Amino acid sequence: QYVYAFISYNLFTTICYTMQSTASLSLPTYITRDQKKLSVLLMFQYIGTAITGFTVSSFTMSWVIALGGDRQAWLTISIILAAVCIISQLCLFLFTRERVNVQEMTGGYKINIKDAIRSICQNKYWVYTTLINCFAACVQVTMGIVNAYYAQYILNDVELVGQMTAAFMLPPILSYMIVGSM
Repeated sequence: QYVYAFISYNLFTTICYTMQSTASLSLPTYITRDQKKLSVLLMFQYIGTAITGFTVSSFTMSWVIALGGDRQAWLTISIILAAVCIISQLCLFLFTRERVNVQEMTGGYKINIKDAIRSICQNKYWVYTTLINCFAACVQVTMGIVNAYYAQYILNDVELVGQMTAAFMLPPILSYMIVGSM
């Protein structure tokens, strides 16, 4: 059971999420090269991601409990969330149009992977952003674990996980909206 949990968790979070996230995060650069439009697209993307994470993190436990709190309830919620993800990804695929032709911009010049990685690693802002994102991901995972533990074993009410998560995630969402409007 532990091996199954380890393999499935790492398969979906490490491989599938990374593939989907990389494609989604690079998509705005194929829509426009205008820096203002690009920053607006990325801001909407971050706000959408934060709201989605907020919704799922805040309400999943309540939904599971409402469906009985057993294994079948978790499975049902997982299937519903998977269906929502599939539909949203299909909409992204069907309704997004690439407007930037990279081949025209580079004159057909292709950069090999070794040079691309070397160039990225020499970009101090990319390194800073990567380190900040890794730290933020660790904080978010830690807070999720701490919230669940605290709600279940200290407060003796696992349903409070949603409210605790909401209190943790609402300030960043509001910050994105405020900064994005500037």
